[in-house]
Amino acid sequence: IRQVSGSWLGWGSVAQAAGTTGPVTSVAMAGAGDEAHIVLATDNGTRQYHAVRNSNGTWTPLTELKGVIGTVTSKSVSAAAVNGEVQVAISTTDGRLLHTIRHTDRTWAAPTTVTIPGLPTAPGVVGITATWNP
Repeated sequence: IRQVSGSWLGWGSVAQAAGTTGPVTSVAMAGAGDEAHIVLATDNGTRQYHAVRNSNGTWTPLTELKGVIGTVTSKSVSAAAVNGEVQVAISTTDGRLLHTIRHTDRTWAAPTTVTIPGLPTAPGVVGITATWNP
């Protein structure tokens, strides 16, 4: 983590801090407010997790996202912060691109399937980034 002063914290183990999972297939992180959010796909994409690193250095436990996105097998996960909320995109092995939002009140939006007109094949690796509108 890069500090406001420009110095860096040393590497740490997410598994030691937030809990262990199966082998990680895809990982994404996003900073929102004073928190860092991590989204993982594990076990060949069959499980997805979320955890938060708080500003005081503590972590929330890794929580499986099945209750938010349902049972999917992901190819790729991505995350970005927009207006303090964490946007999450997940490409799935059945050809879908899912999008959900973790709101500032710590609730999750129902996932939606994003359609991309003209895309000749199902999405593979997905990337999401924030936009700024002054």
